[in-house]
Amino acid sequence: MKKLVLKGMALVLIAGLTALGACSKKADNAGSGLASSVGKQDPFVKYSPEITLTTVRTMSPNDKFDTNDPEKRSYEENRWIRAIKEELGINVKYNWLAPDGDSSLAKWNANIAARDIPDFAVVDDNVYKLLYEADLIADMGQIFEDYSTEEYRASLVQADYEMMTMDGQMWGFPGAKKALSGTTVLYVRQDWLDKVGLQVPQTIDEVINVARAFRNAKLGGNETVGLLLTNNFNGGSNHSLGDGKWDGFLNGYGAYINYWLVKDGKLAYSTVQPEWRPALLKLQEIYKEGLVNKDFPSVTTALAREMIASGKVGIFYSNASAVIHGINTLLKTDPNAKILHVFPPPATKGQMYPVQTNSPKAWRIFVSKNSQHPEAVVKMAMLAYHARFKDAFYYYEDQTGFPYYKYLPFGDTFQSADDDLLKSAAVRDAELNGKPITDVQWLAMYDTYKAAKEGTADLWNLNLYGPAGTFSTLYDSYKAGLYLLDAYNGLPTDTMALKGEIINAALQTAIFEVVMGADISTYDRAVERWYADGGTQIVNEVNKWYQGLKK
Repeated sequence: MKKLVLKGMALVLIAGLTALGACSKKADNAGSGLASSVGKQDPFVKYSPEITLTTVRTMSPNDKFDTNDPEKRSYEENRWIRAIKEELGINVKYNWLAPDGDSSLAKWNANIAARDIPDFAVVDDNVYKLLYEADLIADMGQIFEDYSTEEYRASLVQADYEMMTMDGQMWGFPGAKKALSGTTVLYVRQDWLDKVGLQVPQTIDEVINVARAFRNAKLGGNETVGLLLTNNFNGGSNHSLGDGKWDGFLNGYGAYINYWLVKDGKLAYSTVQPEWRPALLKLQEIYKEGLVNKDFPSVTTALAREMIASGKVGIFYSNASAVIHGINTLLKTDPNAKILHVFPPPATKGQMYPVQTNSPKAWRIFVSKNSQHPEAVVKMAMLAYHARFKDAFYYYEDQTGFPYYKYLPFGDTFQSADDDLLKSAAVRDAELNGKPITDVQWLAMYDTYKAAKEGTADLWNLNLYGPAGTFSTLYDSYKAGLYLLDAYNGLPTDTMALKGEIINAALQTAIFEVVMGADISTYDRAVERWYADGGTQIVNEVNKWYQGLKK
């Protein structure tokens, strides 16, 4: 049996946290009486006598167990349950294991009504809102400051704190979760550029000129697609991965999809801003010319991957991990194909706008205001987070591929938003500068990269994590401050929940119509309707939350 030892780890603790994490705590919101600061604590100190914490979770049909092995026997009996008990003196007990999301919500509704809830759980927006409105969540600001480690806090971004903060207090605490690796880059067929004698595009007009040259030369056959677009139109907290995305093109004009922007000290909804008009008119122009695939409203991410794999597409925007899918298939089937990637270029040379990303959305870790040991939930999170630096085998998968990380009481891994980008930077430093890698999981990635370089692992590992890989490009743009995060990280407002999807869908329909030839006034009228049909109220509700952050 493998033993996880963390107590000897040197922990550097800081005296303060961000204003959001260090909010004062109401004395009646934590059963432990830790409303005021007890000072910095070592989160790895074991309870004696042992304590018990209750939680709940939703099961997954894909989760598998081995009843013959106590390390992986069930949700209730596995390596993590054992480690939490042995290392921290905490017994974790499940009040319920819901078979699916609908059953879980029904159980939460019934138990919230009865005010019979567990000590902690990872919950979604809907359940979190129900718990908050029922006044059942502990204000964890001061407790989190006292019991969390500097390393864990460094893994969070401001948005993580904001999503747990209302009226100046942090209700529960955020669980670090990687996200920024979904940021968009521009992919171009390098071998096609060589054939038409053009350079890597540095502006959107140059992207269009290259797409035109590819189309005119029919380098992908009679069905050559200069610039691929799909119906993948999401952004913000719904930011989707996939090929043929819109955001890279639009961001070059300073236009953003489904984002909340800070303008004049207030939050404004991005998709109704004036920067959209020139971007839409340019898309309309190239669609009319035939440089964009005419069927984009019906092209899914899956179909886009097939089109790229078949060698029909010259240019497209996608996330960094696109090299795993259609591109990887293309490179395997066509030995002459070469793909380059660059940060999305601006519409005007020298005028670089930041790009939107899949804004980090941390786990919402609810802690009951009636829990006798709310600090113990923070201690468990610290144990889980720091384990990944000690033993990747322990934290991730064993030789059989059993995913231990899935059976944490928190339900998944804790990783920083920029985790994948930092891994790639470590691989690049090791490969180019000989800098040693000490993090166990990064070292494992470096070994995989070297195997891909030698031809004994799949090529995409080279194109994703290598010194010239897509994650390296994202790391450099991230460090250069070229990412724009969604400014709204609160719960869906009442009007959002009631009307948001309807009015946003109507706006998207108008945008598609303009690209396909409708007058730009179609978009203008859709913007007016968006405000009139609920958008104005949503803006007011969002700004009420935003002002609450400043309290």
